[in-house]
Amino acid sequence: MSKPSSAIHIISANLGRLLGPDLPEAVVDAARAVLRRPEVARRLRGTWVMSIGDDLHLHLTTAAIDFPDGSAEAFAARAAREAAAAALIRGRELASAA
Repeated sequence: MSKPSSAIHIISANLGRLLGPDLPEAVVDAARAVLRRPEVARRLRGTWVMSIGDDLHLHLTTAAIDFPDGSAEAFAARAAREAAAAALIRGRELASAA
């Protein structure tokens, strides 16, 4: 079976368990900012980040041609982890300021 030419990596981070049931838009924006960094954005073909309930959903699109070493899955996982961490940090900053 041949390797896919592109992939959509769907990641859901249950931040509501730590931040409460409604994630503020600033939390989602913090995740988006990580994915817009040049070193991340140049290897992702597309991103979609949304708060659905108390989950932070990330859809990251990669193309095999951008990963000659074959590490698209690892790259997407690392980018999603960094985005979720930034969102969590921003959420905690907002909670402590309230």
